[in-house]
Amino acid sequence: MFEKTIGLGKKELLKKKELEKKSLSKILLFHVGITTHGLETWRLQNKLAAEQSFRKGFEVIDQIIDIQLKHKLRILTLYILAEKKQSLKQNPEEFDVLMKVIQESLDRLAHSDKIHQNQIKISILGKWFDLPSEVTETIRNVIDETKDYDNFFLNFCINYNGQEELVDACRLIARKVKADKLDPELITKATIKENLSTSNFLPPDIIIKNGRGKSLNAFMLWDSSFSHIYFTGKNFPEFTELDLLNAIEDWKKS
Repeated sequence: MFEKTIGLGKKELLKKKELEKKSLSKILLFHVGITTHGLETWRLQNKLAAEQSFRKGFEVIDQIIDIQLKHKLRILTLYILAEKKQSLKQNPEEFDVLMKVIQESLDRLAHSDKIHQNQIKISILGKWFDLPSEVTETIRNVIDETKDYDNFFLNFCINYNGQEELVDACRLIARKVKADKLDPELITKATIKENLSTSNFLPPDIIIKNGRGKSLNAFMLWDSSFSHIYFTGKNFPEFTELDLLNAIEDWKKS
């Protein structure tokens, strides 16, 4: 049933089963980051409205959560929305539609049996508090509903930019120095990590980049320093479990 949901053909299913035996035995894989790039390209290719493509994106995200649970990936981070200013410049109307879809999708997760039965803690990384009030209210709710869970961790990067994350960390450190709470001579790489929004999480072992481009688009700049980067060459709506298994196999060879 699951294999049908992710749209694999017979040949791909055989390869998936082979890779499952090979890739997922005795591996220590804690954190996977996945980008959602390629939605716009996929939408244009399929001549769909923006709302349809955004909803398709969240359908795929729901399938990825199934994959996370199936393969017991402790931490999964998904790059959903780059900094708000970039989206507004592209198309303000589409941005409003995206906000609506994000709000509805996060609200569903807040009440999802799958989330609560598997005790998945949901965190939002980025300047989500700058988004419209109805969205921030939903975000606060989903964070609050899952705050005590620790079996799995699901992070969404929303209104996020990796450079801004580093700038914010520098500001926090500067304030501590100014308040005489931190000796500047004692600042280390660990100090930077402690002041990032990802301070509670291990860096990603693998980052899976969807879309046609080869840039990470400022995704987890500090934490990705030693991550294995895997490019699917596919648009995000086409992402399947096989892509994850291929990424793991590629990571094991590196």
